[in-house]
Amino acid sequence: MSATYVLALFGALILERDLTMFKKVIALTIAPIAMIGLTLSVAGLSSANAEISGSNSTGSSIGTVPQCAWHLDGVSGDVTLSHGDETKYKGADYAISGSSSSVDSYVAPVAATSKPASPGNDDCSWYTSKASASVTISTDADPGFTSTTFAGDSSMNFSLNNSSNKLTVTVSPDCSAPWSTPSAGDNDIYSGHVSAVATSLAKTSVTTTSACSYTVGYAATVPAGKSPTHAGENYALAGPTMTTTLVTSTAD
Repeated sequence: MSATYVLALFGALILERDLTMFKKVIALTIAPIAMIGLTLSVAGLSSANAEISGSNSTGSSIGTVPQCAWHLDGVSGDVTLSHGDETKYKGADYAISGSSSSVDSYVAPVAATSKPASPGNDDCSWYTSKASASVTISTDADPGFTSTTFAGDSSMNFSLNNSSNKLTVTVSPDCSAPWSTPSAGDNDIYSGHVSAVATSLAKTSVTTTSACSYTVGYAATVPAGKSPTHAGENYALAGPTMTTTLVTSTAD
C-alpha cells in the first residue's frame, strides 16, 4: 500500500467524521428553530380562534311639535242693539240692530292663548287623528225681549215667536271653501228655531293652519202697537242670551 493511498484513506476518514459532526450540529441548530416555528404556529392558531367582544348602547333624542287643537276667541259678552239715530219709539215698528266683534275659530298648538299672527304648517301636528269643527249659535227655547227698568212693567216686552217676528242673525265670515258658511236666514232666532251652525269645516279638509273669522250682526223689530206704561222714559230691554259653541269631532 502506497503512502499516497494511506494518506487519501486517512483524509477520507477525517472528512467523514467532520461531515458527521457537521450534520449533528446542523440538526441541533434546526431543532430549536423548528420548535420556535411550531410554537409560533400554535400561538397563531390560538389567537385566530379567540373571541374578543365589546358593546355599544344605542339611543336618540327626538324633538316633537305640540299637539294641534281647535280654539275659539272673540265671543263678546254684550252686544247692544240700537235704532241708530235719535228717533224714539212712537208706537210704530221700531228697528234695532248691533254687531259682535270678530269671532275666530282656528287651529293652533293646544296651549295657544290667542290666534297666531303668522301661523306655520309645522307649528303643531294632528298626529294620529284630525278633528272637524263646527261653530253653533244658540239661545233659550222661548226667546224674547224683556224690560228690566221698571219692576212689574211688561208693557214693552215682546216675544220672538215666528219667522216674521224674529232676531235676525247674520254671520259674515272671511273664510271660503272648504269652510261651510250659512245662507241668509239660517241663523235667525225665534221659537222653534233657536240653534244653527255659523261655520264648519269637515275633518278631511282640516290642516294645521285652518282658521275662519267672522262677525255676527243682530237685528230685531220692536213691534208696533206697544203702549209704554212709563211713556217718556227709557226702557232697557234684555234680549236673548246667545251662546256660541265650538264643537269638534274626530269621528269619520
